[in-house]
Amino acid sequence: MKTTRINWGGWLILAVCLAVIGLISAMTVSLTKKEANQVARAYVPKMVAISLANKSLSQAFNETLQAVLAQDPGMRQELMASVSVQSEKTTGHLEDFARLASDAEERQQLDALLAARQEYFAVRDRVFAQLAAGDRAAAEQLYQSALRPAFADYEAVSLTLLQSNADDAIDRSQAVVNRALVLQVVVAVVSAVLFLLGFGLGLFTGIHSGRTK
Repeated sequence: MKTTRINWGGWLILAVCLAVIGLISAMTVSLTKKEANQVARAYVPKMVAISLANKSLSQAFNETLQAVLAQDPGMRQELMASVSVQSEKTTGHLEDFARLASDAEERQQLDALLAARQEYFAVRDRVFAQLAAGDRAAAEQLYQSALRPAFADYEAVSLTLLQSNADDAIDRSQAVVNRALVLQVVVAVVSAVLFLLGFGLGLFTGIHSGRTK
């Protein structure tokens, strides 16, 4: 009775080729994940910091108007105290961003933002001074004519800074995606070559083994 001899050499070659293909694929996925995480760590905290700074300053701006319109002195004092708290939050968020600023251009944008904020503060202090003097009409007029434009200036600079970070994050993310696509093609080609090579070597080994029996 004729027995079939298993070509262990051919199977071993195919197994090694499949293992190499799997290793290359795993390395590709790991590299792409690492690059994506680097993009997230580089931009997400900065964008969050600017967004939170804008949120707290916007709330302070709205509460300043409420203080101007408030008839009750006690309510006005509470609103002004809340404005001070929101301003401290804005300062903290901007300091967070400053620690994360990565290049000279970004620091210049931050300097412009801080300058716009200082101008806003200067006008707001004048509004509060009018309220302290009991001249609500003058405070409201100053709010509309000077504080609102100062807030708009700050908001424009902050949105420019936020958009700049968003654009950079999108560009880097797209670069990661493009590299991942290229790597997938390379892996596919390498996998095909290794598989064909392994299959050919396995077939050759099997034929050679059969001839030398």
